[in-house]
Amino acid sequence: PGLASAYTTDIVPTYPAARGTPTAADVRAALAAGWLAREVALVRPRVILCIGQLAFEAVTRDVLGDRTAPRVSAAFAALTRGRSPWHWQGAVVLPWLHPSGANAAFAGWWARYRAG
Repeated sequence: PGLASAYTTDIVPTYPAARGTPTAADVRAALAAGWLAREVALVRPRVILCIGQLAFEAVTRDVLGDRTAPRVSAAFAALTRGRSPWHWQGAVVLPWLHPSGANAAFAGWWARYRAG
């Protein structure tokens, strides 16, 4: 069995792109509104892929209450050594590096991946 379908969403679904990166206050307000929890309950994903620090912190710290969760780059690196310790509503929560050109951790990983 492979990935038959994918559903994408955003931590802050109504955020205007012209404002730049959402703030922690924007994320808290969006989580308090309950959009993400309702989407996860309806879609019932097997995997929740948190792309970038903002998404990873929102799920692990704000939703799951894990105040000891590492930075997304450290959590991503740890995936090669085992399984994810985070789960939400039956889905495994995975950290992923944001593919921004400004993200040095992603650039280094991508260079190593392409080199084989």
